[in-house]
Amino acid sequence: MWPFRKRTAPTISWFSGENADMNAAIAQAQAGFSQFKAAVTGHADGPKQAIEVALVKYGFAAKTKGAEVEHVFLGDVHGKDGVLWGVVNANPVYTDEVSEGDTVMIEEARVSDWLYVIEGRGIGGFTFKLMWKNFSPEEKAAYGPQPPFIWLAHQLSE
Repeated sequence: MWPFRKRTAPTISWFSGENADMNAAIAQAQAGFSQFKAAVTGHADGPKQAIEVALVKYGFAAKTKGAEVEHVFLGDVHGKDGVLWGVVNANPVYTDEVSEGDTVMIEEARVSDWLYVIEGRGIGGFTFKLMWKNFSPEEKAAYGPQPPFIWLAHQLSE
């Protein structure tokens, strides 16, 4: 049995002070979250393929002045009893709701993006695609060979 804690918090507002394009990318991720959940839990239509990586970008209420939400990566995403769980990948800077290594229940309303990788190719990553679009050539050179952008390369050049 893994150490996990159910986190409950108010729904995050994605609009206050946010970029309209980023809000649209978040809305797209939330609209497609059922695809992610089906893939991770093995309930996707079609042939089953092994997922190499599954990540969720997740919003936690920020406690630091000037920031409302901190988006934190959850890795080791897995399903149990019809619920998705994920492990906080790094120590957050602006929130004290979680720490690195905590396992949290994933609430769809707090998902700001998702990505899973099959055969080295990323599916999802809506906010990352927007970030890529706004990167300078130097940033593209620096970040392109790194996850998650390396997994999305087949879509970023289209």
